Amino acid sequence: MKHLLCFGSMLLLMMPAHMLAQSPFDGTWKINLAESQSSTKPAVYLLQGGTYHCPTCDPPLEIPADGGDHKITGEPCYDTVSIKVVDDRTTEEIDREMAKRLALQQWLSHSTEIQPRSSGRKAAMPKVT
Repeated sequence: MKHLLCFGSMLLLMMPAHMLAQSPFDGTWKINLAESQSSTKPAVYLLQGGTYHCPTCDPPLEIPADGGDHKITGEPCYDTVSIKVVDDRTTEEIDREMAKRLALQQWLSHSTEIQPRSSGRKAAMPKVT
């Protein structure tokens, strides 16, 4: 029993202190609104003639809405975008990097207004609107 207690104590002492600490993401997060920046210009989307246009995206997008993967340049987080018309009111966008799906977004349109329906976006990705 004494050997087991000694072995357990040695094992505990050899364990790094950071393994016992909380996660660096635990605690209270505070946002400094004075240093926060948000876009002031509205997002513009257009689906016309079978082509999806997003002149306010960075980089600006002009992609056939045929459901196929289309290579884009200038975006560090993904390299292909697929736009598909699901029905007369719903559009689906899939972003991929090296053939791995990173994001799935669906938009539901109400006449001239387009609203996000759902998103499977990972938090680390920049917003593609």
